[in-house]
Amino acid sequence: VTLIPIGATTLHVANLPWLGTPVAPPTSFHADFNEGTMTPWVVYAGNASVQDGRLSHGPSRQRRLNAVVPALSFRNLTVAADVTIGAEGTGGLILRASQVACGTDAFKGYSVSLNAKSRCVEVGKSDGAKWRSLGKAPVALEAGRTVRVQVVAIGNRFQVFVGDLEHPVHTFTDSDHAAGTLGVRALGTNQFTIDNLVATAMP
Repeated sequence: VTLIPIGATTLHVANLPWLGTPVAPPTSFHADFNEGTMTPWVVYAGNASVQDGRLSHGPSRQRRLNAVVPALSFRNLTVAADVTIGAEGTGGLILRASQVACGTDAFKGYSVSLNAKSRCVEVGKSDGAKWRSLGKAPVALEAGRTVRVQVVAIGNRFQVFVGDLEHPVHTFTDSDHAAGTLGVRALGTNQFTIDNLVATAMP
């Protein structure tokens, strides 16, 4: 008879101390999706895939999308991407996002979204459970037409550019979310793509 102590055959996981110096997050990021994969993106709501060298959402019964790159963390930054949105709904960028989870508004951070039907760009923030608007501005948009969107965030000041990267279409201030990762967000649409996303940390 072999006696085995209770629990000896069970794997136990404990909180172990971190050995060494943690790897600092990168100070820049570029996604052109030319390799045809979603790596290193994680989708938390809706669905997404790489098609024709772009991150694409739709068509689907889930008319929403939240996807981020968890390994990133930016405070002051410039982020820009080529965004295409359909005739319905909104789509754009997420920045300074943290505590991202499954759900439409399940993140803490900011969003900058295009709306072709209303021909505007709208900015907002989520507290992890509820999203609220921080303002909008009219822009020249056409459904299905790609436009360059850029956000410059320094401290509590944000500048949003659409098409014309010299003159912001909207500026706002908010200090609720100081740092976090980047991602994309779409809501109420079955046609949304993003490409050539470039982010650079700033002093």
